[in-house]
Amino acid sequence: MKKVLQIICIIILISNFSYSQNQNSEKNVIKYFDQNYNPLTQKEFENIRRTNKFLDIQGDSINHKVLLVREEQGTIQNKEILDLLLSSATNNKIDSSKPIVIIYYPGKDWWNSSGSATRGKVRKSFNEM
Repeated sequence: MKKVLQIICIIILISNFSYSQNQNSEKNVIKYFDQNYNPLTQKEFENIRRTNKFLDIQGDSINHKVLLVREEQGTIQNKEILDLLLSSATNNKIDSSKPIVIIYYPGKDWWNSSGSATRGKVRKSFNEM
């Protein structure tokens, strides 16, 4: 019985080391791209991102970061379809006579990373909308 237990432990150890992922491998290095998928260095990527003209998103792989042009405004062509999509997604009836406010949070940037707002202020401004 002792021999069997030792053999099982050895097999587990060998399989554990042989199938473990190497965190320093080339596969886990994050690659950076501009909006046209041209490769950038991390420093170039961060300098462009700091201008707040671009958002960064995950690319085709978990190890890819891609710049995306930030759109400041847009219009919805067919509000009825949006109402139907929102009511089916939320299981609530959408009143088409009331305005719809979509709050999109793309992540931390210069405008929302100061940390000066308290929970009370955020709740108050959200309720005023």
